Amino acid sequence: MGNETEIKLKIDDPRAFQRALKRLGARLANPDSLRVREENILFDTADSSLAKAGQLLRIRTELCNTRGKRQSGQRVLLTFKRPVDESSNREAAVLHRSYKVREELELEVTDGATLGRILSGLGLKGWFRYEKYRTTYKLPPDRDFTGRLRYVGYPDAMIGAMAQAWSAGQRALVSDSGFMVSAATLFPNLSFVHNWPQIDGSGTVVPFISLRQWQPVSERETEVLSWFAVDAAAPEAFKRDSYKAYLMCFGSSGMFEQDDVENWVSITDMAGGSMAHRLNLNSRMGLTSAGAPIKPPMAGFSGPGTARQGFGEFNQRHWLGQWITHLETEPVSPAVVDLGRAR
Repeated sequence: MGNETEIKLKIDDPRAFQRALKRLGARLANPDSLRVREENILFDTADSSLAKAGQLLRIRTELCNTRGKRQSGQRVLLTFKRPVDESSNREAAVLHRSYKVREELELEVTDGATLGRILSGLGLKGWFRYEKYRTTYKLPPDRDFTGRLRYVGYPDAMIGAMAQAWSAGQRALVSDSGFMVSAATLFPNLSFVHNWPQIDGSGTVVPFISLRQWQPVSERETEVLSWFAVDAAAPEAFKRDSYKAYLMCFGSSGMFEQDDVENWVSITDMAGGSMAHRLNLNSRMGLTSAGAPIKPPMAGFSGPGTARQGFGEFNQRHWLGQWITHLETEPVSPAVVDLGRAR
């Protein structure tokens, strides 16, 4: 199957590590399964000849726990590993100085118990058993402008057009800062949503764009106008799949839309309660008790303004500050525009 390069690192802060993976664009290899439980058995001869030669023979049973299901099935793998012939593989020889590099041969079988009895009949003994949990992530194949846009589902024809139309700063925001815009709001009430969900069981990722206007109707009601947007020059197949992605997520019956609406209704109800009238809103996330930011802004950010990592409410505070300034400022009388005389 090829060579396996194994690097083991001690993670002191798992949550910080997961945030780092997210910044790198990593996503779950199987979005339906957060982690897999593995049952492993290592086999060897009575005199441990495999271990002495740096070889490994293993039967692994993977028990996949799928979201919403207690058990969704299992997979059994037979794996054989052995040292790489470094005399004929210079790259492996260089890597082996710092990491463990071994040739790995693996195949899937249907009956692990029967396979174990066959190996025992051949004189091999299951000498070590262990269990562990594994979560597998996939990293973007490339980290340049083209690779990042491919990762979220844009076809090459569209990427070329985007590279020509975008400014150098806009391209750098994606390629250098690794920032893919997913949501933004133009003050005061026009929002932009850009997301890239999987649209089928095979894991096809397709992006979509939605524009939304938030129009207050009363003190308890807001009308939301939502539009789906797609490049008119995009391939027809992409237009169709992008619209499907939009409907699945933020259409009237989309999974995120339904979840958001429930939150909005609950927030509106709670905002009218007695606790909301007695207590001030605490929107100090990301600040110390003295009011200073816990972390400084990102250095070398290619986009406009400032960007911060970690949890915080900097955007919300800035937006509310603009809103307060807008309310407290005397309205400006519009200039008289001469539209000409009617004919």
